[in-house]
Amino acid sequence: MLLFFAVLLIILILLLCKVNENYFILALCKRIKCVDGKPLKEKVCVIPGKTIFGNNFDVLNVTPGKLFEIARSFAKFSKGRSYVLHFLTVSVYNITNAEDAEQLFLSQPLTTKAFMYDLLQPVLGDGLLLSHG
Repeated sequence: MLLFFAVLLIILILLLCKVNENYFILALCKRIKCVDGKPLKEKVCVIPGKTIFGNNFDVLNVTPGKLFEIARSFAKFSKGRSYVLHFLTVSVYNITNAEDAEQLFLSQPLTTKAFMYDLLQPVLGDGLLLSHG
């Protein structure tokens, strides 16, 4: 019986290691991957959390003023680079410089319109409001 639980524990650990490649398990969110395959830390600053659970408890029970101060301290920690926070079920990418904002605004896949615009297309036709550029 003890051998069964030991084997089960080993299988569980191996499974968690495999899942941890794509998910930040303790923060319950999916890891952000670079399209070109480079490590994320080369592109942006990843803000370490105060606990092993990512940044989930960093902003717990704070006022809006304190939240602004925390965001500014994260920007100072990242030294002018954009940064990533790992929260419950999502990773948040905070853009703090003009070069990263330009890449975001010029990206066609990232700036698609909401589905409501698709409903308006038969009425309005193709024009400036419904363009994807």
